[in-house]
Amino acid sequence: MKHFLVITLLICSLTGFSQSRDYKGALINFHKDLLAGRLRTPEAYKEYSFEGHAVEEDEHPGFIKQYNALITNVTGSQINPIIEKIQNSKILDYGSPSSVQIELIFGDDFLIYSLNKYEDEPITIGISLNGLSLFNHIIKDASNVYKTERYAVINDPDGYTNVRKEPSSKSGIVTRVDENQVFIYYPSPKASWIEVLINNETTGFMHKSRIKPVYELEAFQRKQVEKCRVRWENCSISN
Repeated sequence: MKHFLVITLLICSLTGFSQSRDYKGALINFHKDLLAGRLRTPEAYKEYSFEGHAVEEDEHPGFIKQYNALITNVTGSQINPIIEKIQNSKILDYGSPSSVQIELIFGDDFLIYSLNKYEDEPITIGISLNGLSLFNHIIKDASNVYKTERYAVINDPDGYTNVRKEPSSKSGIVTRVDENQVFIYYPSPKASWIEVLINNETTGFMHKSRIKPVYELEAFQRKQVEKCRVRWENCSISN
């Protein structure tokens, strides 16, 4: 497998930050190798995906075949449309110290790729389908569930937003989120009401119009989020 790590300066004006890592190039080469049938063993996957090469085929026979099928059933088997979607996508920094994300929508499905930030390590790709790890789609009785989490603050002129028990403005209020407070949400691009998690203890729903993803914040604010333990503690940013 040819090496794909060509270090270039990638200036991403859509997100307001720069990365000296060729994320899109890595993702394009991953899909080229996948569609060409070069990713059929855990060892072949080692260059791209920790999840793909770490799962023992003896323990989960046929895992790689199912893993590949989940992706290609969504993307189709033609590389050019996939490349076009990747090239036209944004590189999204949600304030995670470890990764950025690229999201591709195919009809009613969406794939989210988490690509590591670490300059001294090769780019690896973690993949989720409709917000849930491919691992969990295949190993449905797995003890750990890996859902895609993203960080956000509220977008509300009132200075706070109510979190509802159910996805409806008529549902009861379980808590509220104040201005500049960072919280977790679970992406669902076509939904009007989005599931959120507050301080690792309260779940509920917030209307998508009230969610401002961290990638829309200024660079210095994203750096503040990187230093937060959003899942475990009350975290707020400054203006």
